[in-house]
Amino acid sequence: MADLNHMLIAKKVCDSYMLRLIVSRRKLYWQWRIRKRQRKFFAICLAVISKHIDKTRRFWMLQRSSEWWKFAKTHYTDEYWIKDFRMTKATFAKILEIVKEDLLPDERAVREPIPFEKRVAIALFQLASSGEYRTTGIVFGVSKSSVHNCVHRFCRAMVKNIATTLKFQLAKKQKS
Repeated sequence: MADLNHMLIAKKVCDSYMLRLIVSRRKLYWQWRIRKRQRKFFAICLAVISKHIDKTRRFWMLQRSSEWWKFAKTHYTDEYWIKDFRMTKATFAKILEIVKEDLLPDERAVREPIPFEKRVAIALFQLASSGEYRTTGIVFGVSKSSVHNCVHRFCRAMVKNIATTLKFQLAKKQKS
């Protein structure tokens, strides 16, 4: 009789466990079906919305005018060079020679790099004026971040090369 009671209790426990297992599996199945429907719904919504959104970019790079620099480079006299850059065109040429190795554009660039002379002119114009990077960028047809990069690269190049340049100039003065 005791064995029969144990078997009945074991059967009840087993049936109860099986019932809970079946219920939990049904619950998981229905949750899976609901999530599947939701994913389909969101995929359809995304497809409909993406058809109505313009996927083309407005511009890859903002086109700016650098006509002022082209004009200044070819037509400016020393008077105007001193006014805008605080130096003559000859001094500008000497500075170009000093920093040439450090400021040449990287040939691996994706976009067309800013020419070497223009980089130096941007830096000198910014340092000679009390304007903002934005103003200098508008004058030269480049972005504010490009002005910032030109100024900082130019200053690093000058600090790196100034010692040899000053020694050369001092030696010239002492010989005279």
